[in-house]
Amino acid sequence: MRKLLIILCLLLPLLGLQAQDTNNTRSARFEQKMRWYGAADKGLLFVHFDKNVYTNNEQAWFTGYLLHPPVHVDSNYIMAVALIRNEDSVVVAEEKYLMADGLSFGNMFLPDSLQPGFYSFVAYTNLVEAGQPRAMFVQPVTIKSVVTPSFLASLKLAPETSADSATVLLKADSKDIFNLISNAEVTYSVGTGKQKISGKTRTDPYGAASITVPVKHLTSSASLLKVQVNHKNEKKQLQIRLPLPDNKLRVGIYPESGHLVAGLSNRVAWEVKTAEGTPLSTLALLYRNAVAVDTVQTNGEGLGTFSLFAEAGNSYSIRVLRKDQPDTLYPLPNPVTGVPLLHIADAVAGDTLRISISAKQPGTWHCMIHNYSELYAGFDVTLDNASARGFRMPLTDIPRGLLTVTLLDASGKPVSERMAFAHYDQKDKISIVTDSAAYHTRQKVTVKLKLNAADTGRSGGMLSVACVQDNRLDVRNTTDIESYSYLNHQLADLPFRKDPIGPGEDNKDYLNNILLVKGWRRYNWQGLEKVSAADTLLANIASLQLKGNVTRFEKEAGKPLSLSFITDSAMQLIITAADGSFHIRKEDLVITPGKKLMFFVNEKNKNNYAIQVTDPYARINRNLLAWLPDEQNDQRYLLASHTDSMTLKAGEKAATLATVTVSANKNDGSLYATSALQGRNACGDYVCSYGILNCMNHSYGTLPVEGKTYRTPNGMGMNNTTVYKGCIETKEENKFMLFVKGVYTAKEFYVADYTKIDPSEQMFLSTLYWNYATVVNSAGETELSFYTSDITGRFRIVAQGITSNGVTHAEASFTVKQR
Repeated sequence: MRKLLIILCLLLPLLGLQAQDTNNTRSARFEQKMRWYGAADKGLLFVHFDKNVYTNNEQAWFTGYLLHPPVHVDSNYIMAVALIRNEDSVVVAEEKYLMADGLSFGNMFLPDSLQPGFYSFVAYTNLVEAGQPRAMFVQPVTIKSVVTPSFLASLKLAPETSADSATVLLKADSKDIFNLISNAEVTYSVGTGKQKISGKTRTDPYGAASITVPVKHLTSSASLLKVQVNHKNEKKQLQIRLPLPDNKLRVGIYPESGHLVAGLSNRVAWEVKTAEGTPLSTLALLYRNAVAVDTVQTNGEGLGTFSLFAEAGNSYSIRVLRKDQPDTLYPLPNPVTGVPLLHIADAVAGDTLRISISAKQPGTWHCMIHNYSELYAGFDVTLDNASARGFRMPLTDIPRGLLTVTLLDASGKPVSERMAFAHYDQKDKISIVTDSAAYHTRQKVTVKLKLNAADTGRSGGMLSVACVQDNRLDVRNTTDIESYSYLNHQLADLPFRKDPIGPGEDNKDYLNNILLVKGWRRYNWQGLEKVSAADTLLANIASLQLKGNVTRFEKEAGKPLSLSFITDSAMQLIITAADGSFHIRKEDLVITPGKKLMFFVNEKNKNNYAIQVTDPYARINRNLLAWLPDEQNDQRYLLASHTDSMTLKAGEKAATLATVTVSANKNDGSLYATSALQGRNACGDYVCSYGILNCMNHSYGTLPVEGKTYRTPNGMGMNNTTVYKGCIETKEENKFMLFVKGVYTAKEFYVADYTKIDPSEQMFLSTLYWNYATVVNSAGETELSFYTSDITGRFRIVAQGITSNGVTHAEASFTVKQR
């Protein structure tokens, strides 16, 4: 903080401001508290997934980044990932992955049993506080079907609804016009807990049904009607928002710096959302003492600003001009006196922040520049004869990102506060250049990555890089490491905007509005006042551990027992405690992806013993969605009021899908084949239609046969062979053994090379390239290459990760055409 104060000392005498030494009583007191407050931070976990639209039988690839962890980074050595169905919070897949130096690499196979719908990947590390993960990341995803459905279903609200209930019309249509979807079972529910409403009905002879639901107890967070249609073993799931009984708009009014200051011109931000939480563009009248004095408006993101000269004793309000709304006045805060007005004309700053402080009465206030974890500067501001003072704050020693300016009165109470973004345009930028803008199918793509340092010095970094089919990235569920780190993680419930920290004046305007509307919510002085040195002890933090127990005839053995423990290639001996309990060291959990740890008893009469291993991650996974804040929980639900949106369309998959016929004794092995004969054994092993064991290009196949020879993946080729030794987990005589999922290392993503092997079958690969960690630097270019598949259309390259100067993100695209 001292270097910044030295610069300020040179500027402030010219401006009527009084700079204080670092040891100023108020600054020193809060500086210590901010360090304690920062130590209690839970850290930030971000996970880059290759895409956010998947199908069953696909692999999800990802890199986890643990950014600025308050606890030593080595204490986070496992990243758990669970795939959870949003509708009922059922965990459909869960695994654990090795984390080292704050990085975790992994992939997860999406099971064949997945039904189309909305899901969430939830990731967290092994550190928990009071039983809940300290650092957690949620990636909403959509699972779509690749099979042409036999029928479609849709929902819509009935044209007329009463004040007490809402009616939804359902229509199920068959692909075959001669087969109507009659008498199909329809189940529905809305709400949770005691307020949950559920029921059943059936479609009429024409495939129609109506659902009437009382709306008395509906709220904005519990107004989603979930409907399932069952017809001949095929299920369709749909959702639709119900109108709320109180359809009143959600209007927030936020004077700059927290108060409407009497006798001065105030900038006021306001935000409008529908009752369901959707941002609304609208016009409104501004009233003074019930007399209209101005017209104000919000933009498409529901945000707006206006200026107001506030006078003591007057009342101010807003009336939204919408025919579908009751005539309602939304009051502004009452004007106050005796407090300063803190004004920042442009809060999206480069290397200098311009601040203006105004007041109607003389006074001295203490100004602090900080981020609630670190105090960057503290100095007194005195206004005597002049009613306003302006000064420039150099940001040289302040890191990129959000910062807060707070004014304290003589008693140390905060009276004004404002947020800003430092070094907005100063970041390490990634350039992505392809050797062509368009390619043919199965053609080589060469990409050059270049890190351009934010300053004149050199920089290096590590990026995860994906190239995927463009329609596998739903913009509504897309976030990047830069926006998440600097904005979404700190300011919740933001209006949607893709790449809000990207270049362009529109993005700067958006961010300025956000800092006015959302920034005042960072008024965390209550928590700051309460924090103490004891909060830095982190006494409630624990590390999740797998624990085991052995019983004899379902009772304690009464003596230490001998166990053998087998990983990939090593065997170890475990001696239990007298009660049969044992611990598994973290380093012994690491294993090759897809394999399992094996335990077995070394005692005589082995079948008399039973081994149990308790996995605490499994318990946590079943509660993850319930622990999310309400605004994050609500964002997990994208609406699908028509089931056709849950099926990949012709341009998104094989053009020949409609003409493919699969009999009971044939499986073509492609991504878009029917799932009738697909399978994996208990060990996760399978053979694709080309006789390749655990094929790199197909995620499923037929079950392997013990003793048979198969080809195995080998980098770019398929030249190795192996004799399959069987899946020991399925053998009857091994009941005394226990197989447990371990902590997986990274599995290599094999890039297709059609110069080495050119399959005759069509290759429908939506992920063409994935690299967990690509090293880049500003001294030169990093080159990578891969091949297009048989899917045509637009593909997108996404590169994001960490650099010497923070985090960065970039995208580029190209087109694939048929040969």
